[in-house]
Amino acid sequence: MVEVLAPYLRDVVSAVSDPALRDTIRRFYRFVAEEDLREIPAGRVVDQVREFLELARVRTPGEAIVRILAPSKDAGAVACVITDDMPFLVDSVTNELVREGRSIRRVVHPQFAVMRNADGELIEVLDLDVDEPAPAGTLAESWMRIELQPDLIPPPESVTEENILRVLADVRAAVEDWPSMSARALEIAAELSAAPPAGIAPIDAIEGA
Repeated sequence: MVEVLAPYLRDVVSAVSDPALRDTIRRFYRFVAEEDLREIPAGRVVDQVREFLELARVRTPGEAIVRILAPSKDAGAVACVITDDMPFLVDSVTNELVREGRSIRRVVHPQFAVMRNADGELIEVLDLDVDEPAPAGTLAESWMRIELQPDLIPPPESVTEENILRVLADVRAAVEDWPSMSARALEIAAELSAAPPAGIAPIDAIEGA
């Protein structure tokens, strides 16, 4: 399948000399609409990816990295998240930000296949999708850059970081518990079908199962 990049992103990428950085920029912004990309000066597109690469420099599996970049003069704060790739991440984080009273302007959510060494240091961002065959030791990571509208009275950055970390821990618990919960539910269903409790009508036991 041939990847079709937005013209603006193609121009930004073609001006970058480092092949590894070029691939990361392309993957970071490839699903962002052209009109949204054009709101970002070309130099800032590159700088934003460099910021994330620095943020992702060291991360161990199971660790979530969250930073709230303080708002600039003409823009709101930016929530930056790097964590293991899991379901429910974007909805969970954005719902938490809305709960705080934040207004979300733009969400960029690339999923990266990366290689890290034993100390968690980033070795390489692979030019692969997370669901493609990958070398042994490859990690699937979600990187989220969530731009917020300027808030009249925003919560302190440290509070927002703590709130997002809490939500990410909840997501991880739900995702990791799901197979065990599902298996136990199937066991209970089988038990109800095989031996309905005394005093319970068979039709009710079947419905419960």
